Amino acid sequence: MRSCFAFIVALTVLLTQPGQSQDCRPDPATRTRVVDATLAPYRYLCAIKVYRKRGSHPATAFLISPTVLVTAGHSISKRGSKIRRIDVMPFINGRPSDSSKIVFDRSEVSLFVDANYKGKRGQSEFDYGTIKLSTDTLFRIIGGHFIWKDNYQYLKDGESLPVHLAGYPCDQVEYEMYEQDGRIDRLQSQCITYNFYTRKRNSGSPVWVDVNGQAVVVGIHNTGYGKKCRPVRPPRHCSKGARINQKVYNNITSWMN
Repeated sequence: MRSCFAFIVALTVLLTQPGQSQDCRPDPATRTRVVDATLAPYRYLCAIKVYRKRGSHPATAFLISPTVLVTAGHSISKRGSKIRRIDVMPFINGRPSDSSKIVFDRSEVSLFVDANYKGKRGQSEFDYGTIKLSTDTLFRIIGGHFIWKDNYQYLKDGESLPVHLAGYPCDQVEYEMYEQDGRIDRLQSQCITYNFYTRKRNSGSPVWVDVNGQAVVVGIHNTGYGKKCRPVRPPRHCSKGARINQKVYNNITSWMN
């Protein structure tokens, strides 16, 4: 009885500590339109559209090497109809033209998703993947990529570093890039939670910290505050992403080779 009471007290304290609540009330007005997407690190982002045998799926992705894009696992997983092609629009910040798209047929990309991802809700820690391109055409257009070297070292337990997120939310004009700045609401060994107003199409957005003036990605956004494009009412579960811990870093690095 005494141990049960102690557990309840400990749980109550945990749930009432600042930054630990899973009920979020993010303000959509805190998002700002990216003024110049050709500047780093925004130029390392891409809008992507994954065409399947039945339908298409828009999302965000970001470049970490001359031929590798990172995105949310649910955007490219095998759990859905067969992928036919992927359109990539580098650092787009408005309605794209045909000339701004790079079209990759399925045979021109290799897709990797964490083996533990089963397409179920609540799997943020496994909901990430990569698109390995057959050429460096995208890199030559972008002219760079996010730093990818021991990224797991830059997010320490107990720290509350300022974090940034950018992508293409579906409740704004299509293909307009928006960014948000804030702090991590909850840091777990495999996930990071933040009080950002994210929507569908933000999936795959990079979550980064500034290190000596450079953007270092520490998370991969995959779970939005609002999954649909219609208005949502707070409180809801906070936005969440896969933390780039050493296991995630090693997985992605192995897929790059």
